Amino acid sequence: KSYSEATATLIDTEINELIEEAYANVTEILTVNMDKLLVIAAFLEKHEKINGETFEQYMSGEFTMDEIEVRIAEEEEKAAELEKIAAKAREEAELAKKAAEVNNMNPNDQGPMAYSRNVGNKQDDKTGNQQTTAPVETAPEVENIPEEKDEK
Repeated sequence: KSYSEATATLIDTEINELIEEAYANVTEILTVNMDKLLVIAAFLEKHEKINGETFEQYMSGEFTMDEIEVRIAEEEEKAAELEKIAAKAREEAELAKKAAEVNNMNPNDQGPMAYSRNVGNKQDDKTGNQQTTAPVETAPEVENIPEEKDEK
């Protein structure tokens, strides 16, 4: 050590005074605010957490705990509504995705049900009767290939 026993004793004394002073301050703060701290404890038992802003608002007297409870209930209600909206949007997106997949089916690789989207009903203009239309399969397009000439 680079200092004397007297200096070490002086340092220890100062540190002990700082600790005792801080302890006295903390004890006073806790004693003066015990009622609020008990309310905070009950709040934490119910909600399990509290953010710094809410804690400060209550401890400073800006809001009563009843006002905070009402605000939290409103926030939870809004969050639940938003979750319902988000769930419905996800569901609608999934249905739209499935519909798009059905509409984009290729009959050659999707089996016999693929043509069902091409079958429909239309009204005969002359008789007014409903007619079922069936898909019409067309031949694949063939490029014009020039004929080969025999060279003899």
